[in-house]
Amino acid sequence: MSDVEAELPRDKNTDLEEAYADQYWSTYRQHIHTLLAWGYADSRNRVQPKHDEPDITGFNDYLGEDGLQCFLRGRYAHESDEAGMLGYIQCDNISIWVERLQLAIDQSCQDKNEILLLSPQRNVRIVDAFPQEWMSKHDRHTGKSIVIHHILLDYCITVPTGSGAVS
Repeated sequence: MSDVEAELPRDKNTDLEEAYADQYWSTYRQHIHTLLAWGYADSRNRVQPKHDEPDITGFNDYLGEDGLQCFLRGRYAHESDEAGMLGYIQCDNISIWVERLQLAIDQSCQDKNEILLLSPQRNVRIVDAFPQEWMSKHDRHTGKSIVIHHILLDYCITVPTGSGAVS
């Protein structure tokens, strides 16, 4: 018996192939999040107040035609059961934006449900670098559901108020 088989549950109803698939996707998800965290940490250190960035934070954009709707209409991740969305924040803080976006998703579900929410959103933590990640599960126009991992990256630039020198 291999080490992997020894670690699997010994329940009669456990399908070995399904157990391997679950372990594979859990590990894959962990690695993707780790790579994303490394890239984010590297890019975050390079953003300076002198950079004149265009406004990339748009509340309606995140949930709109060029955001979440791309997944629901099958433009992105057409064959996937799971995908991720990154949002870049440039003002306020991540907690405020998480609350705003979750509320907008819930509100859309209560109104016309244009985002086809299937179950309540839930907070998840795959890696420590993204403590405010959350997931939402949506139906799609193709009929196949998808789970979306939402991660917001903080690109708010704080400008030092003084040089720190005392005269």
